[in-house]
Amino acid sequence: MVQQNSYLLEIKDLEHQKVAATSPLKTLHPFIDQEGLLRVGRQLQQSTLPYQAMHQMILPSNHHFTRLVFSAEHTRLYHAGPQLLIASLHGRFWIPRIRNLVKTVIHQCLTCYKIKAQTTQQLMGELLPSRVHSSQQA
Repeated sequence: MVQQNSYLLEIKDLEHQKVAATSPLKTLHPFIDQEGLLRVGRQLQQSTLPYQAMHQMILPSNHHFTRLVFSAEHTRLYHAGPQLLIASLHGRFWIPRIRNLVKTVIHQCLTCYKIKAQTTQQLMGELLPSRVHSSQQA
């Protein structure tokens, strides 16, 4: 459903066994699997990885469902940082402009915001007059 909304033209083109030259997914060599999902192709053909890791499902970065997946994974990983979150999701999903989405999700996370809060800095008090003036007498 998510892919149908965001990648309708690409799915129609793939039904005719071609991808438009102007498609942002052209470099990924997408294909439609038996379940009708749009997946990444040709990257890890000779790998011994599982099918889901070898051909990640393509999700749009600007869809609400993708944000929900990221938020759930971010919480599951105990509010992990961007690198761990991307590595965890790259095994199952291919998301264009993933870094922007990760930054947005982490920035909107209230727990991460509280943890990252800046502590106030102690201001130095006024010095006594005896500390400021020279003690040498002429």
